[in-house]
Amino acid sequence: MEDWNGKLIEAAENGDIEAVTLSLQNGAAIDYQDVSIRIHSIIDDCPGRTPGVNSITPGPRVSKDITDAKGRTALLFAVLEEHLVVIQLLLDSGCKPDIADKDGHTALHLAAKNGNLPITRCLITHISPSVQTHEGETPYDLAATFKRGQYQEVMEYLQVYMVLNYKCLH
Repeated sequence: MEDWNGKLIEAAENGDIEAVTLSLQNGAAIDYQDVSIRIHSIIDDCPGRTPGVNSITPGPRVSKDITDAKGRTALLFAVLEEHLVVIQLLLDSGCKPDIADKDGHTALHLAAKNGNLPITRCLITHISPSVQTHEGETPYDLAATFKRGQYQEVMEYLQVYMVLNYKCLH
């Protein structure tokens, strides 16, 4: 029996949209978190990228809430490796964007920590910018740690979004 869950993690990490789709169609758990996973080298030119793929029909055994020791899902790996198309594909397929890793980092925390504005924009409608890690840090706090260049843009974007959300709630 093939390990479609492991293939999903590897495909998301590598930005391989075709393999992500195939893994989910064969029953990989969309929010699977593998205890034994090892992060591979970043592959710049991943084979199998299929621009325009925008939905996945999951297989019959898809489970959405599997956890492990490190707490990283395919979405978290895709964010770490900055594969925006895979991130959007996983979100459109119903993955839970608010699952946090062992340290309490959600996908939005990781995007802000990496100073990635396009991914932050993609995730902001799915995850509250006020969510905190186990250390009490928000995505804004993580971006503010660096306070330069692309991190400044992420900080400003998160700040505006938090102000707008606050005004809507009050």
